Amino acid sequence: MQERRGWIVAMACGLAVAAVAHSHAEAAVITRIGTLGGSQSVALDINDARQVVGQANVDGDAVAHEYLWHNGAITDLGPLASDANSAAEGINNLGEVVGWSEVGNGSFLKNAMLWHGGQTTNINTALGGTSTLAWDINDHGTVVGQGNITAGFAKGWIWNRNTGGGSAGTLPGYMGGANRAISNNDVVVGHSYFFGDPDHAHRAVPDGKSGWISEEIGPAGYGLSVATDVNDAGTMVGYAQVEDSAPWSAVIFTGDAKNPVIDLGRLAGFAETEANAINASGIIVGMAYPIDPFEDVAHAWVYMNGQMHDLNDLVDLGNEWQVLLNATGINAAGDIVGTGITADGLLAGFVVSGVVPSPGTIALVLAGAGLVAARRRR
Repeated sequence: MQERRGWIVAMACGLAVAAVAHSHAEAAVITRIGTLGGSQSVALDINDARQVVGQANVDGDAVAHEYLWHNGAITDLGPLASDANSAAEGINNLGEVVGWSEVGNGSFLKNAMLWHGGQTTNINTALGGTSTLAWDINDHGTVVGQGNITAGFAKGWIWNRNTGGGSAGTLPGYMGGANRAISNNDVVVGHSYFFGDPDHAHRAVPDGKSGWISEEIGPAGYGLSVATDVNDAGTMVGYAQVEDSAPWSAVIFTGDAKNPVIDLGRLAGFAETEANAINASGIIVGMAYPIDPFEDVAHAWVYMNGQMHDLNDLVDLGNEWQVLLNATGINAAGDIVGTGITADGLLAGFVVSGVVPSPGTIALVLAGAGLVAARRRR
């Protein structure tokens, strides 16, 4: 199964931490997300109510659990076992949270989970899966993810508690895949792959007969392309090699076979750039990888008004932060969540407010491309 591994462990490995000089936006405010008694946390998604979800260490740092944070209060939503790692990957505007939990400490099997109102639903069990992950949920309660629910490699799946679901989204004939996001219009985006070949971005839409139609949306050839998010206007973002074997860059997937992507470029001074999320006003956030990972670290960025900005240049990190590594979510109001390194060298989730102008005052990112940006569902 292709997946983002345990966030705290993966992001902590091999980080070379350095203080950086920045210019700051006076109105910007950065809030640190706490932990569940341990030392570190990561923030992965945010909804319009400023509820944040992610993963945080418990007391003793033996494992990390999924959490829900709101107005400074953090809640452990409860994995399948107290000694199991788990993570909350997505949240909708109703406060429904999806993610995954290991079966138990040391287990390689994961179960896609839904948490809401103190109730837990094991989506893996509902799907009859062996090992599954949930990435996103829309405001209608439809969940998307990836996992082993049929023979062979992990594939994309789509599920709703009222209508059920199963394997869908992965391109026909492809060995495996993942569904990474879903809009309120039930447009699903993700990526499909053959064993040994780069992933190819896909889009799936309802066929009107309780099924789904999938199509490839990335550039032709053998380059990598991954779609990570979609808003309610169907604007799709992610990253791709716009030319075979080239470094990948953040892109907008147009759905046009002749011109499949709009290249957003790479953050100056960095090797590769990934787009993670898009909000109501077409503002995009993501992460840039350093040219030399032994000398520098990743930086979070935001793309607005036709330009990619290093998020570290837009906020006052003060004495609490060294660097903001990754921006993973953005809501309709422009609140950005992600993960950074604190002054004492620890990973911590953050919420940044005041960087993005209020909706209605922004020149839409996609206007020049003839596309209309609307809300993702955030």
